[in-house]
Amino acid sequence: MLESVPGRIIVAYSGGCDSHVLLHLLQNQLSHPVEALHVNHGLNSSANDWQAHCESICDQLKIPLMAFRVTVKQLGSLETNARAARYQVFELEVQSDDLLVMGHHQDDQVETILLNMMSGRAPLGIQGMPAERALGLGRLLRPLLHQSRDNLRRYALEQGLQWIEDASNEDTKHDRNYLRRKVIPGLSQRWPEFNDTLVEQWARASGHLNHLEMEAKSDFVAMSSAADCIDFPSFFELPETRQVALLRYWFRTVNRDRVPGGQTLQDAVRILCSQSAESPIFELGHYCWQRFRSRLVLIDKQAIAESDWVATLGEHKPFGAGLIAANVVKGQGVSVPVAQLRFRTRRDGDKLLINGHHRTLKNLFQESGYPPLVRNQIPLVFDGDQMVGICGIGAWGIDMVAGDLAKVSSGAEGTDIHWRPQHHNRKRENRYSD
Repeated sequence: MLESVPGRIIVAYSGGCDSHVLLHLLQNQLSHPVEALHVNHGLNSSANDWQAHCESICDQLKIPLMAFRVTVKQLGSLETNARAARYQVFELEVQSDDLLVMGHHQDDQVETILLNMMSGRAPLGIQGMPAERALGLGRLLRPLLHQSRDNLRRYALEQGLQWIEDASNEDTKHDRNYLRRKVIPGLSQRWPEFNDTLVEQWARASGHLNHLEMEAKSDFVAMSSAADCIDFPSFFELPETRQVALLRYWFRTVNRDRVPGGQTLQDAVRILCSQSAESPIFELGHYCWQRFRSRLVLIDKQAIAESDWVATLGEHKPFGAGLIAANVVKGQGVSVPVAQLRFRTRRDGDKLLINGHHRTLKNLFQESGYPPLVRNQIPLVFDGDQMVGICGIGAWGIDMVAGDLAKVSSGAEGTDIHWRPQHHNRKRENRYSD
């Protein structure tokens, strides 16, 4: 497989034993050229020395090395934040047809499975690292998952390799180190086949999870009217396992690195399907799901400034947390030319003249089916100082609301304007800062 990679083969090289063994193996066994990528997290006083070590080793092996320094958030888990910063580099640097190869082994896999089990993040209670998956525009591969840490260490000693020993790996205040130093040795002493057995169980669960994800994708395609809106009655009829799988698949389409765990998704299903609430909400950071009437929508709640925005016919242009598009349609929209229109979000006291009455936006939003949490983001349509309409959300089946001051007769052409929420991948906005 590796020989036939059309792009680059890039080894994620930390300077530790595992990644050095991988680099050495690929350099000696492949005719395909190999490159290396080192991420300097700057968290250890020796971080720059480690980078210099990696540069020296790659010079000896005549392997090109890319080295990047990242800024890691100090709030929360440093281990988690460092991983997020590291993978941000990986995603941005791996291009189409490239393969990033990582030195994770079976012991790493066992630790990951146990961490996921104890945290409740795994949707089936048991989840490990995939041997291969998409990464940015390319792919990620872990070819050493069937090898033990001891096997890799033995190879490194036989080959006379030099590697870095990170003293922080001994600090058992970190969960992974606690498992590695305190928990797994006792389990392996009691049950010598513990590692093999756990990985086999994970492989079975992984097969089931893959089946659920394929089913979830099919369910989502059948129920969705847009990337952020599905038909709630159809969702309600699904068995709970498929509901959970669908929410997981859905959220992964907008935020792959922050997928909630199985218990969290079960709580989401319970709340969203509750019959005691008219428009229940389940929040996940700056995202939330909201059920409103027959729709279940996924909303990005990021705050937006009031805008003075000019549309362009036929083009999608940013407005707040979404995009506006204006088109000429017979009998729909407003009679004002698009270049004359202005847009902003709602303010206290805003009203729209409808059928001779000044109607509050709250009532109009309710009647037209705009979910409550998105109402502060909807662009209002103005001709000068006069409000003449409310943008529709065509992808959600919500038509534009046109007021009396710019109503279009059935045979005339109008400017039909719709706003589409758009989920942003914030990871790419600031390249290596996390």
